[in-house]
Amino acid sequence: MKNIKYLLIALMISPIFVVGTGCGGEVVDPEPKDTTPVVQLDSPTAGFTASFDNYQLVVDQSKSVANYQDASKRTSIVIVGESHDGHGGSNISDKAEIEVVFDGDKAAVFTEATPGFLCSIKTGEGAKETEFQTSGGSSFILEITKYGAPGEMIEGTFSGTLKAGISSKQFSKGYFKIKRTN
Repeated sequence: MKNIKYLLIALMISPIFVVGTGCGGEVVDPEPKDTTPVVQLDSPTAGFTASFDNYQLVVDQSKSVANYQDASKRTSIVIVGESHDGHGGSNISDKAEIEVVFDGDKAAVFTEATPGFLCSIKTGEGAKETEFQTSGGSSFILEITKYGAPGEMIEGTFSGTLKAGISSKQFSKGYFKIKRTN
């Protein structure tokens, strides 16, 4: 009987120890933080779709230029950049270059039939570099929508067919925005 008495006392006291030690769930360690540096890309300021490839270029300011030459009364625009898959809606990672030359210094519409107008687009690099350009018989249109003074922006849109040798490629949804240097 004595043993039963001690057993009952032990059973009555044991909940005190259970409550005191707690009965929570497992201890979860915090997830480790990603310490990989995030590379912040600039907003695309030029882009186009070539067939099914959507290029959204982050422009290399050190290699890109837009200027007006007083002597020849011509505007020259060179935009060099890189497209990164998934950035700005791009579905390709590749280098590209857009070069535009036209007579004048005003907003206007140009086609391959406009005297003094040339547009070329290079994609890829090294052995995979291909240069497409306006050519007689192709249908290409470029609209300069804004032509600012030196230090301001030149903006434009373009679409149409450009040729590389006997091959041709359809370009659409083309746009650019670049600061004019002079």
